[in-house]
Amino acid sequence: MIPEENMGWEDANGWNCRGIMCAGMASLSLLVGCETLPVTKDFPDSVTRGLLRAVECVDGIGELKTTECVTLENGTPATVFTFCQTQWDLKDSPQSATVHDKLTRKYMDLPESVRLEHMRRIEDVVQIWVVQRVPSQNTIEQIKKMIPLCSQSHRCYRDVAFLGHGSGHSWFAYMPIIEWVDLQEALQIKGGDDPFAAALRGLSIPDITNSTVGGSMAILARSIPRSFDVVREAIATKHPKRELAIQSFEYSKDERAVDFLIECVSLGDHEASSAARNLLLYKADEKARGLYLQWLKEGAGKKSVYTELIACSKLHIREAAPILPSIMKSASSVAEYFKALEFSRELAGGEMPPALREAERAIMHFGYRSGRNYDPHRVREAVQIILLHPDREAAAAVALNLAIFQVKGDGSPVQEAGIEILRRLPGGVGIGLVDQVSASVTLFPNVDDLKRVKKLLASK
Repeated sequence: MIPEENMGWEDANGWNCRGIMCAGMASLSLLVGCETLPVTKDFPDSVTRGLLRAVECVDGIGELKTTECVTLENGTPATVFTFCQTQWDLKDSPQSATVHDKLTRKYMDLPESVRLEHMRRIEDVVQIWVVQRVPSQNTIEQIKKMIPLCSQSHRCYRDVAFLGHGSGHSWFAYMPIIEWVDLQEALQIKGGDDPFAAALRGLSIPDITNSTVGGSMAILARSIPRSFDVVREAIATKHPKRELAIQSFEYSKDERAVDFLIECVSLGDHEASSAARNLLLYKADEKARGLYLQWLKEGAGKKSVYTELIACSKLHIREAAPILPSIMKSASSVAEYFKALEFSRELAGGEMPPALREAERAIMHFGYRSGRNYDPHRVREAVQIILLHPDREAAAAVALNLAIFQVKGDGSPVQEAGIEILRRLPGGVGIGLVDQVSASVTLFPNVDDLKRVKKLLASK
């Protein structure tokens, strides 16, 4: 529900335009509105003003382009409002967001004819159809089938939807689901298509920007607690996208979402339970403290428990301490071993030595040969710090991280530093750790990484 403080204004004709949360298509592109044309005099000005005010509250619809009076196949007169949102996107988009923004501003200052050499003009067109109030549901369905689909393009999937009745008229739209749901709410009209049914349907509709799926998830996420019953029904009926419906609550800060996820874990549906479990682990919420410890105990030595370790660590669950040694001996990945080691030290009142972590970061930074800061001398200095550190267990763990270091570009000096430390650590601590972790690791790419490390250690 929308907070009262986000309510907008109400004009003399009873139109209420509310500021609504919208999850439309994300873009770094610059938005440009189409030309606003005069509204036909055959349509009541008060209704037109109410519509335009409502449209201002909805992200993505754009500016009014044309209005037209038409007659449908059954003889019903209708007024069609066509809206357009124009975006300019770079033809060759750089990876850097900063460079992307800089180029966008540069090219937007050029005349359009020149700008088109560097950017694409994209127009997303939607329509709103308004007729005199329709008396029956059958007639509504007939009109939805008669509305000619707009031939002008849109990057997202568009729906023909009945928005509801208001101001003596019946309202229809041809636009993306998230937009017509937002418009329906902004217009405050009644009796229209169910937004939750549309949201569940939208979870199965792919488009080029994935906006339909994202918008549908946003509808569910912002409608707590009403959406809980919708998702329960989706689980009960084995909806093919029930996992996505649950994932809709990923970014919700409403505490009730965690309670609902805990409920979903125990509903007996494997897909729903798995989705709720993963989301609870991501949130690391105190309410699920007992579940995190239970899952850690159940998975230790049998499968990867890295995410369970992260959740337990964030909440500093002391009851996990007795399990950690066995996880270190049976870790499915190097990251899992390292996290178990780090967490065990935290629970014992210690930590991974800051000097070692600082030396590790220095090697990664100065050992990247493809970077501007490549400095072999600084790498050698950091290697010596790790070799001379009295905490050999932690030094070996840091060295193993370095030995399997992966980065786009040439990071081989970092890997070589890790191999050197593993080989030279006193008492064979480094080589022993590699043997131990290699015996349990099952996750790609660590299996291949460790084979390479063992081969290099054995070569000299």
